[in-house]
Amino acid sequence: MTTSVAHGWGDVRWEDLNYIRGYNRFAAYRQSKLCNLLITRALAEKLRARGSRVTVNAVHPGIVATDIVVNRTNGRFRWVASLMKILFMTSDEGAETGVCLASNPALSQISGEYFYRCRIEPSSPASKNLENANRLYDISLRLCGISADPLLPPPKRISV
Repeated sequence: MTTSVAHGWGDVRWEDLNYIRGYNRFAAYRQSKLCNLLITRALAEKLRARGSRVTVNAVHPGIVATDIVVNRTNGRFRWVASLMKILFMTSDEGAETGVCLASNPALSQISGEYFYRCRIEPSSPASKNLENANRLYDISLRLCGISADPLLPPPKRISV
């Protein structure tokens, strides 16, 4: 799950998750990155409870010089694009942590964590709130039209 260090400045607008009222792109971005971490934690816990070996982690790729700004050749972004090419990571460098998580056997049992540069990093207290993580998970199921939690632990079999 891709997230960002910006999650640390995020708040969840529970009463308006989709920013229908009073949209602010920066606040919405921070909220989305916090929510990605919350969902990561909820999924990790639910998969563990089910006895699954599937893992899920959140990755901060770093500040990457993406095409969103770098390839703008006119207007106010021209100087920013030049600076980004020098100071920020390339797309390949930004992908390294995700590739590391997917391919490093030493990390194969780790789940529900926040990674940057192939290491577990501390995340915000808000991102560790399991009650909010489960709340967001339940809301997400409802918004997707899923009525039963597909990750509930399987029922215990009773021998007769």
